Amino acid sequence: LVAMVGWVCLANAAQKQWQATGSTSSQNLLALGGTSSSDVWALGVGGECIHWTAQGSGPAWVKCNIANVGNVLAAWASSASDGWAVGQYGALLHWDGGSWQQKTTGYTTDQFAGVWGAGANAAWAVGGTASRTGSLFRWDGSHWQRGNNPTMNAPNMSVLTGIWGSGMNDIWLTG
Repeated sequence: LVAMVGWVCLANAAQKQWQATGSTSSQNLLALGGTSSSDVWALGVGGECIHWTAQGSGPAWVKCNIANVGNVLAAWASSASDGWAVGQYGALLHWDGGSWQQKTTGYTTDQFAGVWGAGANAAWAVGGTASRTGSLFRWDGSHWQRGNNPTMNAPNMSVLTGIWGSGMNDIWLTG
């Protein structure tokens, strides 16, 4: 669960309650992704980034830097050394295990609202443009390519807002 003004909560199913984790953020957090209970990313307004990771005395939030991006709206990771975060102004950010690196599609007017992957060499980012045209891009392990846009021939559909899948042949979109 991610909430406003830097709160991040963790569910304890046995006790049927949510517990605040002591986030170090003072910004609104909009995206959450991770690979395990000791590897979680919370990202948000103005590129705010905190990482829940193992420390000497147990897991804790550590601030990370993402420069020159707008709001980060979605995150996904395949491992502790491979993850993606997407958002405003065409932001496509790749985590390589040490730092976040900006990538590009060549289409800077796209705003990305969702990201999901089937592995390190297969990820998708979805969103739209200012003219309300849906955007779908696929990462092939080395660069992003514009994909077939299912909204082109669908009435009353424009911007894509979410993506999820269980594997390469079972991918779902919302818009």
